[in-house]
Amino acid sequence: ETGQELEYPVQAAKKSKKVWVIGGGPGGLTAASEAARLGHQVTLFEAGKEAGGQVLLAARVPYKKVYGRWIEVLNARAIKHGAEIITNQEVNEEMINKGQPDEVILASGAGPVWPDIPGVDLPHVCYAQELLNGAVAPRGAVVILGSGLVGMETADYLREKGIKNINIIETEARSPVSTLTSHGYMLHKRLRTAGVKFLFNSRVTEIGEESILLQREPDKQQELKPVHQVIVATGSTGRNRLEDFLKQGGIPYHLIGDARKPRRIIEAVEEGAQAAWQL
Repeated sequence: ETGQELEYPVQAAKKSKKVWVIGGGPGGLTAASEAARLGHQVTLFEAGKEAGGQVLLAARVPYKKVYGRWIEVLNARAIKHGAEIITNQEVNEEMINKGQPDEVILASGAGPVWPDIPGVDLPHVCYAQELLNGAVAPRGAVVILGSGLVGMETADYLREKGIKNINIIETEARSPVSTLTSHGYMLHKRLRTAGVKFLFNSRVTEIGEESILLQREPDKQQELKPVHQVIVATGSTGRNRLEDFLKQGGIPYHLIGDARKPRRIIEAVEEGAQAAWQL
C-alpha cells in the first residue's frame, strides 16, 4: 500500500465478478488476494504442487529463505480474503469455456530458454530450475551457462552443497549481476572466495559427454574438461500461451508479471495489484 495511497481502493467493488487467476507466483497471489478483498469470487490455479512460482526456487539458495516465508504470507492473505487456491492444475481452453470466468488474470510466469547448442540434449545437461527444485542432483565438475542472477545463485547453491569445481560461462564481458547492491556484492564475493571461475566473452559451441568447446575470441577455441554436469541458466521467456485464446474469445484478461515480460518481483506484484483494482 505504501506509495499507492491515492490509488489503493478501500471500498468493495460495485459488482462482484467471477475471476480466475492463472499462475500462483507473487503476482498471481497478490492479484488473487486483492481481488478477493474487493469482493470478487476468486479462484487461483497453480500448475505446480504449491503456489509461489519461481520465488520458491529463489528461497532454496543461500541467504534467501525469507522469500519462502514471504510466499507463505501471500498465500495466507489470499485465503484469508476468500480466494480459493487450487494446485496441481494446468488451465486449458476447455476449462475456461466450461468455467466461464468474467475476467482472467494471466500470471503464468516465465519458462527457461533452451539454447541451440550441439549436445544440449545429453543426459548430463539440465535447467538450473531442475537443480534447485531437487529433480536433479549436483555432481562432479559443473559448468553453468549464464552469469545472470539465476546462474550466479545456482553457483552459490552448489558451493553450499560442497561442489568445488564450478565454471560459469558468459557471452558478455561481465556478469549482469551488479556489485553495487548488497546482495550482488556478497554473491560475487562468496563465489570468488570459493574459487568459482568465470569465463567471460565466451560462447559454448558444443557440449560433449565429458567436455565442452568454447569460442573465446574470433579465432580462439578452448576445450574445458572434465565436465560432469552442464546447467542451463541462459534466460527465460514469458509463458502466455492462453493469451490468444482469451483475446479471440473476447474474454477480458490482464497479462501480468513475467508472463508479459520477465522482470523483477516488484513489477509482478504491482501489476497483480493493479489488475485486481481494475476489475
